[in-house]
Amino acid sequence: MRDKQQAERRDQKDKKTEEVKGYIKGLTNLKDYIAEKLVKHAEELGKLLAAGREKEISKRQIRLIFSAIKKMELRGFDRGRLLLLKPKLAYPYGKNRKLKQFKEIITICIDKVKDEDDFKKLVDFVEAILAYHKAYDNTYEEKNNGSEESVKPQR
Repeated sequence: MRDKQQAERRDQKDKKTEEVKGYIKGLTNLKDYIAEKLVKHAEELGKLLAAGREKEISKRQIRLIFSAIKKMELRGFDRGRLLLLKPKLAYPYGKNRKLKQFKEIITICIDKVKDEDDFKKLVDFVEAILAYHKAYDNTYEEKNNGSEESVKPQR
């Protein structure tokens, strides 16, 4: 019974990520990504990537890519530098197969970036995925026994 449920969840996840990939592939440029679709897709991906006790990928893994993109934003758009982000995505993918779908979607997005407007849309998309991932991350509540109180770090 449990294996069947896991298979169904995997199929549902694959269907949603394939829908997102198909939509992005159909765009001429990333700047054509309709804001409503971007938000919907980012929420679906964030939720799927944070699902279950064993998160698909950690917030840190998404943040590493987001940080690299934000650094590029501060320096100004450079397509060559952006393309070098692909190997950074390939490295964790080689270590963790669960990153496959995230890597594929971000790689498709990178391929669609031709100018600064496209790049800004990529920044928005990755930032939204990160935000929704954090919002749907249930491990925080589990660590605090469902309490919504914040935990102060020990010094």
